[in-house]
Amino acid sequence: MHGSRNNRRVARLAALLVFGTAGLAWAQQEQPKEPPQVQPMSLQPPTRLAPPPPAADAPAAGPGQLDRRLPAYKTGPGGQSVTTLSSVGATGIEVDRLQVVTPDSAGIMSAETGGFGGDMWRGTPRARALAMLDALPYRTQSPTLTGLVRRLLLSAAEPPAGDTEPGALAVIRLSRLAAMGDYAGALDLLSVMPRQGRGPELVQGEAELRFLSGDLVAGCALVGNEVRRSQRAFWQKALVFCQLLSDQREKAELGLTLLREVGEADPEFFSLADAMMAGPEAGVVETGALERPSALALAMLGQMQAIVDPASLPRMAPGALRVVALNDRLPVALRLAAIEHLAGTRVFGDSALEKVYIKTIAALPAPEADAEQAWSDAERRVVQRARLFATAKRANIAVAKAEALSQAMQLAAADGRLGIAARLYKAELTQIPVSFDFKWFGVFAYLGAVVNGDDQAAEGWFNVLRRAAALSDEDAPALQAIAPVAAVAAADGGQPAGLEPRRTVLLDALLEALGADVDAERWLQRLGKSDTAAPPMAPPALWFALRAMNAEAEKDSTSAPAVAAPVQVTADIAAVTVQALGAPTAGTRSDVKRKAEHVLLMVQALGSGTPGGANPIVLSEVVRGLRVLGFAEEARALALEAVMEAGL
Repeated sequence: MHGSRNNRRVARLAALLVFGTAGLAWAQQEQPKEPPQVQPMSLQPPTRLAPPPPAADAPAAGPGQLDRRLPAYKTGPGGQSVTTLSSVGATGIEVDRLQVVTPDSAGIMSAETGGFGGDMWRGTPRARALAMLDALPYRTQSPTLTGLVRRLLLSAAEPPAGDTEPGALAVIRLSRLAAMGDYAGALDLLSVMPRQGRGPELVQGEAELRFLSGDLVAGCALVGNEVRRSQRAFWQKALVFCQLLSDQREKAELGLTLLREVGEADPEFFSLADAMMAGPEAGVVETGALERPSALALAMLGQMQAIVDPASLPRMAPGALRVVALNDRLPVALRLAAIEHLAGTRVFGDSALEKVYIKTIAALPAPEADAEQAWSDAERRVVQRARLFATAKRANIAVAKAEALSQAMQLAAADGRLGIAARLYKAELTQIPVSFDFKWFGVFAYLGAVVNGDDQAAEGWFNVLRRAAALSDEDAPALQAIAPVAAVAAADGGQPAGLEPRRTVLLDALLEALGADVDAERWLQRLGKSDTAAPPMAPPALWFALRAMNAEAEKDSTSAPAVAAPVQVTADIAAVTVQALGAPTAGTRSDVKRKAEHVLLMVQALGSGTPGGANPIVLSEVVRGLRVLGFAEEARALALEAVMEAGL
C-alpha cells in the first residue's frame, strides 16, 4: 500500500490524463458555458452498491451488537464471512478505551474480545514496531500464528512512542491484513479510523481494499475523486484499470502510453493491462510466483485468464491464492489445489471454504474424461481427493460417508495435507457417529476433531480407540498412531513408546515447551540416535532476542499460566485433553511489556515455513514464549500443528 512519491514527469502525466482526456466524466467540470453531460460508468460484472433492505420485523442492532445489515463487501461466497474469526469482537465493533482515537490507535478488538489490550506496545519504540511489522513473512503457514497476528493488527491500542509520521502504523496494519487476504477485517478496521487525520497513504489503502474485496464501483469512484488532485502514479494506473473495466479502451490506451512516456517502471502492471486490453479471449498473461504481488495486480488478475504454474502455489501470498481459487477462467484442478492451500492459511471461514470447494468440484469434467486431462500427478491427487469428498457429501449412509472420507484423508496424509483435509471435510466428519462400530475410522476421526477444535468428539474417539486396543492386539497400532498427538494435547510429559528417535526429540521439545518435565536423562538417551541434519536455525540475533524476551516474561510473571491437568489412563499414553482452538484467548497477561513485539518476534523466528518443518529448538522456544505470555491455548494449538505436520 505504499505508493512511491512521483516526480514532475508524473505531475505532467496527471495533468495530461485529467485535462487532456476530454471523455472522462470527472474531468469535465470546467466547461465554459454549458454544464457537462456526465455519463455513468458501467462496470462488469455489476456490483451491488447497497445492502438489501432489512426485513420489516428485523430488530435494529443494540448497543455493543453488530448490525447485520452491513455492506456487501464484508461477505464472501454465499453471504458467508471470509475471515477466520468474526471481523469484530464478540460485543461488536468497538474502540478500546483510549484517551484519543487516531488512525494509529483505532481497532475493532478490545482485550475483552480477544484483542491484545491497549498497552500491547508498551516499551516498544515506534520505529522498531514499524520495522517488525514490515518484516513479517507474507505467508505464515500456521493458522495459530496467523490468528495471533490478525488479532494484533485489529487490536485497539496506544501507538508505540516515537517520532515517525502519524498514520504510518495504521497504513502498515491495513497493508499486512490485506497481504494476509483478510480484506473484510481490514475494511472493518478502516471503518473505525477517524476520517480526520487520514493521509494520502490511507486513502490509497482504501482504494486498494475496495478493489481487492471486489467492490469495483466504490474503488473506481474513489479513483475518480483522487486522480484530479493527487500526483501519485498509483492513481494514474488505477484510472487505466477502471477505464478497462468500463470498456473505455481508447482512453486506457492513452493512459498506458503516457505512463510509459514518463518512465513508470512497473512491468507487472503493463503486462496485465496489455492482457486486459486484448480482451477476455486473447487476454492471457503468464504470472510469476506471485509471492508479493501489488493490490492492483491482484485486482487485475481477477478479471482475466492467466497461466499459473501449480508449483508456485506453496509460495503464493494468500491474496494471490484467493484470486486463483475464485477465478473460474482458470483450470479447475489448479483452483482446487489453491483451495487446499487456502485452507491452511485460514483466509476463508469454514462455511465459505466449503461452499467454494463444492462449487469448484462441480466444474470438474466427468470421471471418465479424467484420462484426457493434462494434469500433473499432484493435480490428479487433488482431483481424486475432491471426487472422494463429493462422494462423501452425497452419501446418506454413515458407513459410505466414512469410507470415502477415509480414502480421501489417506491420500491427503501421503501428501502431507492431513490437517488441511480435516478442515475441508469438517462438516462431513461431524456426521460420523462416535461409535465402536466405526473404530476402523477412529484415527482419522480423532485427528480431524483435534484439528477442528472439537474436544468432545476427540475425547470420544480416543476412548473408542483405547477400548478397541484393550480388547484386541490388532487394534493397538491405531491407538499408538495417535499417541503423540494425545500426549501434546494433554501436555503431561508422557512419552509414547515405539517412536523413532528423530520424532521423539521433536515431541519432547514440544512437551517441555508446554511446561512438562523432561529430565536430562531422557535427552541423554537421544544422543547419537536422532538425525544430525536439522532445519536451519533462526538468525543468531533474533534467536537470542527471543530467548531473552521469554526469560524476562517468565521472571516478571507472578504466577505461571495454568496448563490443563491431564487425565491418566495408561502408563505410557496420556488421555486426550483437547482445548478449543478457534476461540480467542481473552485477558492474557497485562503485566508484561512489549507484548506485541514479543509475538511479532516469534512469528519472524518461525518464518514462512510450516511448524512441522521448523527447527525443534526454534519451535520449542516459540511455543514456550506463547505459554509464558498467557497464550496457553495457542501454545498447545501450535504444538499440535507441528505434530500433525511432522507425521507423528
